[in-house]
This record gives sequence, C-alpha cells and structure tokens, in this order.
Amino acid sequence: MKMNFKKIIKYFILIIMFPVITQAATECVQIFYDRGPQDYWIGHANAVFMQNLLGHFPHLQQVVEPIENYKKGDIERCKASVYIGTHFMSVIPEDFHTDYINTKKNVAWLGYNIWRNPEVLQKVFNYRYDKLTTLDTTRLDQSAKPTYFKWIYYKGERFKKFGEWSQTNPRTFNAPFEMSAISPLDMVNSETQILSVAEHNGTGERLPYIIRNKNHFYVADSVFSYMHESDRYLIFSDVIFDILGEKPRHTKKFAVMRIEDVHPLINDDVLKLISSTLKKLEIPINISIIPFYYDPLQYDDRPAKEEFMPASQRPNFVEWIKDLQANNATFIWHGVTHQYSKIKNPFTGASGDDFEFWNARTNKPIAEDNAKYIVDRLFIGFKELTKVKIKPYIWITPHYQASAVDNIMFSYLVPWSMGRMIYQNFDLKSSLPDHTKNMWYTDVDPAKQKARQSYLGGVQLQTNSPWSGQLFPYEIFGDVYGQRILPENLGNVQPKLNDQVSFPRTADEIIADAKRNLVLRDVWASYFYHPFLFQIPEPPTAKDWADYDGDTREMERVVLELKKMGYEFINIEEFARQNVDVLRPEPKVNWGTSLH
Repeated sequence: MKMNFKKIIKYFILIIMFPVITQAATECVQIFYDRGPQDYWIGHANAVFMQNLLGHFPHLQQVVEPIENYKKGDIERCKASVYIGTHFMSVIPEDFHTDYINTKKNVAWLGYNIWRNPEVLQKVFNYRYDKLTTLDTTRLDQSAKPTYFKWIYYKGERFKKFGEWSQTNPRTFNAPFEMSAISPLDMVNSETQILSVAEHNGTGERLPYIIRNKNHFYVADSVFSYMHESDRYLIFSDVIFDILGEKPRHTKKFAVMRIEDVHPLINDDVLKLISSTLKKLEIPINISIIPFYYDPLQYDDRPAKEEFMPASQRPNFVEWIKDLQANNATFIWHGVTHQYSKIKNPFTGASGDDFEFWNARTNKPIAEDNAKYIVDRLFIGFKELTKVKIKPYIWITPHYQASAVDNIMFSYLVPWSMGRMIYQNFDLKSSLPDHTKNMWYTDVDPAKQKARQSYLGGVQLQTNSPWSGQLFPYEIFGDVYGQRILPENLGNVQPKLNDQVSFPRTADEIIADAKRNLVLRDVWASYFYHPFLFQIPEPPTAKDWADYDGDTREMERVVLELKKMGYEFINIEEFARQNVDVLRPEPKVNWGTSLH
C-alpha cells in the first residue's frame, strides 16, 4: 500500500494544534418520523427537533429513520424509541403496530396515525380514538380569537399553545389546534396514567394530552409546532426523561441574565449604569459584546470618524471592559459587526440592529455565504477581541439567524453557542469533518488559522426546506449541526412593538414563565436585556420601560423574583468550561432521500 506522507504529516499537525474530544455512547435511542411524499419536509424537521432535544443526553447514540423503513423487531434495538406522526398518508408498517403493542422497551408515539390500528390504543392504554380536534370559530375568547384546546396542565402548572392572527394574512389564525381526542374504555380497571391534560379555552372541555402505561407513552399531537416560552413543548421536554429512563443531570435551577448588543459606541453613562446595577445585584455579569461598531449608512448622527469603531480604539470602552473583567465578568461573542455590508438588512444598517449572517430582505443566506467566509470573518472578530484581552468561550449568532453551513462552522470554531437556533433540512455536498477535533479560536496563530481554512473551508451543503426555530429548556451537548448550546428560554423584556419585534413581552411574563418552568427537570431561567431599556422611551408610555434615565427597577425586580423562586444565578463561562469535554456521538441517520 502506497502511503501519502503529506497527508499523514498534515493530520499529525492538526492533532497537535487542535486536541481531540472523546465521545462514548453506552446506549441508543431511536427516532422514527414520516418521510411522506417527495416535497414533504415537516416530518424530517420534527425528527431534527427531537435529535436536538436528545442532545441533552450525550451518552445516548441517536438512530434516525423514516417509519416507512421499519422492519419487524427494530424497536428492540435500543433502550427507547419515539415515533413522530406528522403526515396522514404515511405508510406505517403493520410490524410497527405489533411491536409497539408488545415491546417491553420504552416507546412513545407522538401525534398522528394512532387511529390506523384501533388495537394500539385499546390493548396498550385501554383507550379509544374519537376524532381530531378543530378550531372553533363560533366561540371566541376575550380577544376575539378562535378557541381550541389551548391550555395544557402538567404537575399543577398551566402551559399554553400558541394562537395568533397572521401578520401577513389577517384572515389566517395560526395555532396548533389539531390533536387526537381520546377517551378511556374502562377507567376502573385501567392502569393508564394521565400525565397531562388539555383544556378548551372556549368550552372548558378537558381531554388527556399525555398518557402512560408503564413503558408506553402517547402524546396527542406533535409537540414541536409553534414552540414558545410557555408552550406544551416544555412539558414534553420533561416527560422525555421518563421516556428515556434518565435521571436529571443537575438538581439546581440555573439562572442567567445577559446584557445584549453591547458595542464600542454604547453611551458611557449606560455602560457605567450596567456595571453598577449588576454589581449591586450580586449576580454573575454576562455581556454580549460586538467587537466592531459599523454604521455605513450614517443612521446615527455621529462624526465620520465614528462610523467604524473597533473596540480597541475607544479608550473608555476598554477601561469599562477591564473593570468588569476585574469583577469576573463573562464576555459572550455576539457577531463581528452585527450588521451586513452597506445596506439595510433590513432595518438601519447599523451594528446591533441588523442581521449579519442572513439576508433578512430575501429570507435567504447572504451572497458570500460559505464555510471559508465564516472561518475568515470570525477570525477578524476574534483578533479584535484579543486586543481588549477577551478570549471568548461562548458565541451568540446575531438575531439567532444564520444558514446551516454557518451554524456548522460555529460548532467547530467556538466551544459553546447560546440562544435559540434556526434549522433547515440539508443535503451534504461534501464530507463533514470530525466534530471531535478542537478547532476553536484560542489565539491568533496564523498557522492555526490556515489549518482551519484547510480543514473546514471545503464543507458544502444544500438546504432543501424552509427554516424553523427551536428553543431549549436546558443545555444541549450537540444539535444536528454539532453545536453545544446554552439555553435562552425566557426571551427578553420588550414592552412595545417596533420594526424588530413581532410580539411585546413584559417583565411579568418572564417571571410567570420562570415560575411555570419550575416543575421541569434540569430547567434554566435564561433571558436578556437591551441597554436601551435603561433610558426613557420615546414616547415615554410603554409599561416596564424606564420612568427616568437610569431606571433599572424592572431589571432588578426580575432578578429578585427568580432568586425567591430558588433559581441560582451561575457563572455561565465556568459552567461551559466544566462541561466542554462532553459531546454527543455522531447520530446514525437514514434520511431516505437525504443525507441530513
């Protein structure tokens, strides 16, 4: 055999420069989904969401297949299996029905197609399928919206399904109103537990939402549609511990608050106010920092010399960073300029306002989007951060929006990402490098950057579905892109609507969702604030905003209320560093016609 010594030497250099992270899978869990017709993408997307959620359990090997491929006995391969029914016309092999009924392994059925074989509900749960629920347009709620089974009860708390009029089509009401209406055949002799109940917000009628009989589970809909901060998806995120037979990773309730969109030209008084308030609250300080301020369209009335401002070139900003570093602050890397080119994308063109890695005007990736572009652009931002003695360990994508290839690159370049994530089904057009090799930005060594360009620059893929978003109630040790994710599950205070906000959100809503989530295992209370909330709004009418410049009472109130509930504000970088060696194994995937 002829050996390629150049390749061997190149591989050896990579190992020396970028240490290897070990992966170990002790058991597996299967995800079955509806492949459906050729252009159907929702089943695949739901499988991706399930994969991401299972990333919280890094010792489990994920096995993903279309339900159409099921063969007799497949359900016995792993410790647990989940089938997500999303398409009415899927071909469900009869062997799956039989195996679901008879297996002693833990198994969950979500959503549609439970009606295909009445014996499934009857023999396993002593239940029958009655119908699919519909949207009630005759009974309206107090806001004149249609009603449906909106309220979902779990462990004494009330969660809710999304329901709002479309912002693009006022005649369309968006809500996951469909669910299986099921009822017991014999309550007296049934061993089935009702874990969660759904309630109609127009009639008060109640239906079982999640039921369990020993190792069998049924969920009356697919939990991944219209996810939000108080959604029933969070209930399933807790029940998944029982489906998998897993214990919580931690017993404490973690809390994290970060200050968002801090760039070099933030007002000095606001910077001082942020410092003094966070120190007074005695909680870990987290700053989401943008290394370069850029305002090419002169949206802000600034001198020409301030249209582009690196962090290292503003002395007051550098001193502020030093002061916070002396107080053990965590600086989280939030883009390079947090805007794109010399255009409105789509708001002002200025840093902090616009998308950086996504064309928000066309709802597509930016024109330059490719692996090498991301590797090079992030290196520019990293070099600037090192000039102010920041070596970031956590990354936040501006507006949480980027392409699939971008997110894959982020997974290699920074140890952890934070926030909510955007997912698209994609086909790989090249091989994907090994995720266990550490390619993180730790210093500005040109040789390491050249190695990154060589190792990662050739990754190519093609997306083949619309994008969908997912939030997480707990930490994820590897999503489908390979990203370790620290959660942001409570959103941010946004008292009034503007061009960048679809729905307002108050401090009281953040507090209420944090309380609701206390019933969940491994849950976090993670949220953020923008600096402009410390200044008087124009006009000064919005509730929960400042009553005077420097008013931080609402921010302080949220922190104090979460502490009263038993949440512990933690040093997020310490947590990330302590868990950086954990990464879920690469999934075993059969997407049918797609690779990913």
